[in-house]
Amino acid sequence: MATIKLKFRPSSVPKAEGTLYYQVIHKRKVKCISTEHHIYADEWDEKAKTIVVAAGSERKGALALMQCKID
Repeated sequence: MATIKLKFRPSSVPKAEGTLYYQVIHKRKVKCISTEHHIYADEWDEKAKTIVVAAGSERKGALALMQCKID
């Protein structure tokens, strides 16, 4: 049985977008699979492991589409 988690890797450059990736664990081996989705650190909820779609954000549509694709 495999475990799949969505994770966020922040950028090493300040105020730049980080990358969303999947962490797959199968038979105690860990693999990281990158996605084409990039978000800012304040758009990621670490506890819930989801994208935060703020009501007044100009990226609301893009973030909602990313969340829909991930789901």
